[in-house]
Amino acid sequence: MSGNKADSTPKPNTGKRTETNTCARMSYILFPAIFALSSIVLLMTGAGAPYLRKLEDLSFFMGGQWFFNHCMSVPAGFIDWIASFLTQFFYYPWLGATIFTAALIGLWALTSATFRLPRNLSPAAIVPSAMMLLFALMPGYLIYMSKTPGFIWTGVIGFSFSIAATAVFRASRRPLVRAIIIIICTFTYPLFGFYSLLGAGLCAVDEISNRQRRILWIAITGAALAAIIPQLYFYLFESHAMLSHIYTAGIPRMAADFQPLMLTYWITIGTLIFMSALFHSGRKATQQKSAGYISAAIFAISVISIFVCRFRDANFETMVAMDIAISDGDNSAAIRKARELKEEPTRAVEMLTHAALFHRGDAPDSLFTFPQGAAEYASPYPFLALRLSSARSLNYLFGRLNDCYRWCMEDMVEYGYKTEYLRYMSKCALMNGEYNLARRYLRMISGSMFHSGEAEKYLRYADNPELIGNDPEMASIKPLTAYDSQLGGDSGLIEHYISSNVAALAGGPPALVELSLQFNMKKKDIAEFWPRFMLYARTHDRLPVHYQEAALLFSALENEVDWHRFAIDPEIAARFERFMTMARQNSNYSEEYNREAFRKDFSDTYWFYYFFINDLKTT
Repeated sequence: MSGNKADSTPKPNTGKRTETNTCARMSYILFPAIFALSSIVLLMTGAGAPYLRKLEDLSFFMGGQWFFNHCMSVPAGFIDWIASFLTQFFYYPWLGATIFTAALIGLWALTSATFRLPRNLSPAAIVPSAMMLLFALMPGYLIYMSKTPGFIWTGVIGFSFSIAATAVFRASRRPLVRAIIIIICTFTYPLFGFYSLLGAGLCAVDEISNRQRRILWIAITGAALAAIIPQLYFYLFESHAMLSHIYTAGIPRMAADFQPLMLTYWITIGTLIFMSALFHSGRKATQQKSAGYISAAIFAISVISIFVCRFRDANFETMVAMDIAISDGDNSAAIRKARELKEEPTRAVEMLTHAALFHRGDAPDSLFTFPQGAAEYASPYPFLALRLSSARSLNYLFGRLNDCYRWCMEDMVEYGYKTEYLRYMSKCALMNGEYNLARRYLRMISGSMFHSGEAEKYLRYADNPELIGNDPEMASIKPLTAYDSQLGGDSGLIEHYISSNVAALAGGPPALVELSLQFNMKKKDIAEFWPRFMLYARTHDRLPVHYQEAALLFSALENEVDWHRFAIDPEIAARFERFMTMARQNSNYSEEYNREAFRKDFSDTYWFYYFFINDLKTT
């Protein structure tokens, strides 16, 4: 009796279970908090906010039936439509980053719930979300080659659908219902493309791996439909789909070759297939204490991988930030970003710096105080980087409106509608007097969520052309268009084409003559410098610093024009004398030695540029 009584006595609570439950609850808060903080930091630092703004600029959305039908003309068009809508929120980077992060955490929670992960393995379900965040942060210059609207949202939306379909399938018990779910999933192909096939595939894997209820005909039905439905869609329905892409429709298309990006997709797909099969065959293993440590390690590796593998390049970040600042009409902010760059600039950064300085009126005194270089673009296609990223903005800023319009049109054919293309096309049309054409583009822009105010502003210009002259940006660019405008072929050599054509202009408004003078200085063309300089000197009371420096140097080199004829600052003349004295003293040293020797005292002069900045590879 005493033994039975002792056995029936409740055992004291050791607190171990309470401690375990508390740790589990803490993990549900701690891990999401770490990931959310990491996501926000990564999305808002580095290229950060300007990068998100540029993603929005390189997307397009407008309400109404036309744009919806346009998206639905290809398989997975419904994803494209939703992704385009959500990308709009990156117009306010903090808002877009918050929504994107919340969606990633939602995908994580959905993955964990669908595959019924125990608490100790829930952190491992981060892999799909981590890979989609990495996919958003890896493209770099490839964002300009994206053919998929709102591409960073595509995977989040698509994988969420695939996993949700699997969740519905796993919640069903009757074989017939499960078969119907697979059939419905494959028939959503026009809406979700590849992700409907993936959803059917995950359901099939779950069916095969379920040893208690293995009914192979369900899995076979799903596999057969996944193979047949895309073919039927292609041959029976009118669309813009390509036969070679019917099974991958919905996976972002950004370039012919982007394996590092695609690796994130393969890791995600592999993880989902593994999870779909794991918990029928390894339930006991998942309860082991070591499984929790493995799960935490997977989480840590996933987050660290994002920090390590994301795209980082100071020139890209500077270029994007300058492009956005100039587009916003803030040349001062663009110049500050250029000044902050500590590395050798790419030609895109240098050209944007020149444009910002020129339109702010500082180029004659400041252009050669900025580093001049031709750093290699950190792009898989470096020979296309400047053309794709800056052909539109540079041609526009330097008054080549027809060339700007031409590249917008060609890129729109290749990469689809983008807000940036339509904005430049509408501005070019306004300044060319094509007001009906401008209205057409502006009405498209006005259908978006955040660009309606911008569109209304320029629509007023179309209705009242006299207002164009009061716009600071257009008033600064309009004089640069006073040349015999012809549309030629630049062969993608944007800088060479712009600089050669502008340098060759011998007359026109003062602003155009001055820009021609600056490009001849950059080309080191002494013969073309003098007539433009003399015209400038006759019409201006003050000679800017770099113009004085060039006049002193060219006078000394050729001894054909006496610099004393001009109002040269005595301090600049004395500094030039020091430069020439040092040059004579160092005449026996190598160019490399002299470049570093002169850099300390003269790197901010035109003289340094003339002698030591050579062989720039313009594109």
